[in-house]
Amino acid sequence: MRIVRVRAALMKLERRGSVEKVLSLMEVRTNPALATDPDYQRTFNGYYKMGRKKDAFYRHFFSMLRESAYAPSPPSLKTTLQNLYANTGERHLSFGTKMLATIADDAVIFDRNVADHFGVPSTPLPRRDWLSEALRRYEEIRRGIQAFTQTPEWQEMRALFDHKFSKAAHLSEIRKADLIIWAAYEP
Repeated sequence: MRIVRVRAALMKLERRGSVEKVLSLMEVRTNPALATDPDYQRTFNGYYKMGRKKDAFYRHFFSMLRESAYAPSPPSLKTTLQNLYANTGERHLSFGTKMLATIADDAVIFDRNVADHFGVPSTPLPRRDWLSEALRRYEEIRRGIQAFTQTPEWQEMRALFDHKFSKAAHLSEIRKADLIIWAAYEP
């Protein structure tokens, strides 16, 4: 990715307040009860564009987020996806990764823009073997982002990010790269 595109992505993140929202949502790590707060839930839903779901879905989702934030270590993606499916009947790779990325520094977000960047399908998961396909897609994105942070250009990209968002300099390399790639390809 060219530096000019990275600069444009950083400007977009700044204009939208995206990094500040991510930091705000991550506060659930130190205050898990936030997951039950309606304002927090509205911010989460709005930022991650969760759309309109039944109230039962949101109750279960935010209950899982709260429990995961209280836990000594975050659940695996497999466990998260299985739990979402068992309690909602819906297959949500993207929402599951958004929950995990909120509480774990090493999680990546499965998003259409990032998937497109790495050539990973973002089509609906198949009914058969959906979980194994979801985990395969996630690992492909994860490997892509890790490789992205190993390129010679990454050092400059990270320095630009840290300069523009000094309050977020502590974010993991994965989260910074994820945000840059998302913003670079988000319309």
